[in-house]
Amino acid sequence: MAALTARLRDYLAALTEEVWALERQVTSGHHGDAEKFLEELFQVRHGLLTVRTIAALSREVYGRMAALPAVGDAGRPLVADVEDQFRRTAQMGDAQREYLQGVIEFYQTRTNTKMTIAAERLAVIAAVTLPVTAVSSIMGMNVIVNDSTHISGWSGC
Repeated sequence: MAALTARLRDYLAALTEEVWALERQVTSGHHGDAEKFLEELFQVRHGLLTVRTIAALSREVYGRMAALPAVGDAGRPLVADVEDQFRRTAQMGDAQREYLQGVIEFYQTRTNTKMTIAAERLAVIAAVTLPVTAVSSIMGMNVIVNDSTHISGWSGC
């Protein structure tokens, strides 16, 4: 069990370093491929969820084992120690996952804000060009195509 908890802690430490690197990219204003970057964020989050799930389920198993009479009084402190190690690993995984979720939300909010600004600019362009398009459509259909144009017919007079 010591080897398993050590591997989980090592994996969690590696994921924590990735979280910090991703957080630095987000706060410095990531300008790369947004889809690829989000994929990387979610892969790290999945790794943290995996560590947390393994540790939490193992903690429950060892918690139950500590209550069994077959363990005996001599083995109970060892089982309780393993349970405590899994509990702490699960809590650390949860803490890192929550931190990463905050980084993901910050990145998504910034990306959504940029998209909103771009949509507002497109709306302004559409508002400016729509009247010109409407007038040119009407004039093009009624003035150029016909031999004569009756202005009172299309102007509403």
